[in-house]
Amino acid sequence: MARIDLSGTGVSRGFGIGPARVYQPKTVARVRSKIPSTDFESEQGRLDDALAASRLQLEQLISRQKPDNKTAVNILKMHQALLDDPGLFGAAREEIEKKSISAEAAVNWALRNAHQQFSKISGDKFRERIRDIQDVGKRVLNNLMGVLGGSLAELKEPVILLAHDLAPSDTASLPPELVLGFATEVGGPTSHTAILARSLQIPAVVGVSNLMQQVEDGDLIIVNGFTGEIIIHPETKTEALYREAQDEFIRQERYYATLSSLPSVTVDGHPVMLLANIELASEIRSVHNSGAEGIGLYRTEYLFMGRSSLPSEEEQYQAYRNAAESMKKRPVVIRTLDIGGDKFSHALSMPEELNPFLGWRAVRFCLQNIDIFRTQLRAILRASVHGDVSLLYPLISGVGELRQINTVLAEVKSDLEQEGIPYNPGIKVGGMIEVPSAVMMVEQMAGELDFFSIGTNDLIQYTLAVDRGNARIAHLYQPLHPAVLKMIREVVRVGHEHNIPVDVCGEMASDPLCTLILLALGVERFSMSPVAIPNIKALLRHLRMDQARALGERVVEIPTAEQVMDYATRVGRRLVPDFPWEQTKIAR
Repeated sequence: MARIDLSGTGVSRGFGIGPARVYQPKTVARVRSKIPSTDFESEQGRLDDALAASRLQLEQLISRQKPDNKTAVNILKMHQALLDDPGLFGAAREEIEKKSISAEAAVNWALRNAHQQFSKISGDKFRERIRDIQDVGKRVLNNLMGVLGGSLAELKEPVILLAHDLAPSDTASLPPELVLGFATEVGGPTSHTAILARSLQIPAVVGVSNLMQQVEDGDLIIVNGFTGEIIIHPETKTEALYREAQDEFIRQERYYATLSSLPSVTVDGHPVMLLANIELASEIRSVHNSGAEGIGLYRTEYLFMGRSSLPSEEEQYQAYRNAAESMKKRPVVIRTLDIGGDKFSHALSMPEELNPFLGWRAVRFCLQNIDIFRTQLRAILRASVHGDVSLLYPLISGVGELRQINTVLAEVKSDLEQEGIPYNPGIKVGGMIEVPSAVMMVEQMAGELDFFSIGTNDLIQYTLAVDRGNARIAHLYQPLHPAVLKMIREVVRVGHEHNIPVDVCGEMASDPLCTLILLALGVERFSMSPVAIPNIKALLRHLRMDQARALGERVVEIPTAEQVMDYATRVGRRLVPDFPWEQTKIAR
């Protein structure tokens, strides 16, 4: 049959080659709506039974995860927590009595209500929360109506799984030994489905338009988790080339594994610090396995998400202490609450905003919710005696705002001293440089901070006025735009002049081509997803720093992002010819 080429977004590295298995989950039939008003207790009992069955199913899914797959366990536990959310199924229970409707109708109402609330707010995290709620809601509805699961449990031989969508719980149930790869018509790189694919090390592509119309069970499929390519009915020659690439990828992964205990140093002996970004304490194991030198960004807002009440000071302290002790005196940079924007918590009263990324978020929120902020600062300071803990403020826009925050920090330190509670009085304090105004004021902020951390994701978005979640203008989101590179160069210049460390903790840090350019601009500390560290370390250990720095003098003078990418790619291939540059996200 004729070859068919499709494309989407690669979200989990690797190549999958094998026969297609089209997944069509069973759907919930139309539900009855009205019930006699006297039957509401019976319907509430049915809902309670369905919730109990859903909890048990999720617990069974959790028990089937491998011991080191904490990512899947935490996502499934978050789904369990949603079952107890008073704003979701608690509200559905009340609707049964209030409107004399069936349990199924009440759950559907609650799901629609949640969808309406979250869909008003832009951002990948909000879209993903909708998918989590729909996944849990579908499970409850299936249990209410006695609908059994789909065909995933029936897999008997290795396949490439194809679906319109895979819910997070579907993905968590996949047997990695039988699923060679998967592709879906919807989804994005930050979705829980994508995160789970990476944790299970299954090559995956999402966002493939018209996929289900082009494929049938048994068709030979190639999934390229790097580029997002899907090939249906590949020619024999193409299949052979991809099997060679698959073998080479496996060889590379084995080689990267040997680097975990080796230092991240260039050929000419220049050390470069590679740190890890984490969101959950359970990811600390992957930090150790990756060979990271510490935690460069601990995103604390995830302690506040997926729950109906705020975490206590003690709960936060234990989480931060665990991270500090687990790192055994290696750096742990804890970012204060960056709620708002694309991160939302039921436990906090966050207003609807037309543009939340320009609204009430991060330190702006904290300065108007001092009690919440002080509680977190107390917990971080208490944890600082258990390791090399630093404090990082997000979304700083200028010196005045920075001084307000430091005043609160000084007050919290004073309170701890009066209470006789130990903390590290010399804890280092850093600021995230992710707003153009912060770049313009970085010279003045140098006297107020111990280190700078460049958050490239927001810096690019704010500098170029581009919402990367908007498909119509996503092509304008250009990490290698000359304006972005000049801003990074300025921050590095000021940092070097004032002997202040500068690190990059956005997505640019995990892309080899961007890393090459950032090194050329003088960045010497990088923080990234643990999974990206072996690849970046391999690049560093085959690179001469003196040659890389010569690139920096040229890239800031090139007028377009496309030209920067082409020039840097040519230089990269010349400096490190054996490196797999075709796998870089920016350069492909």
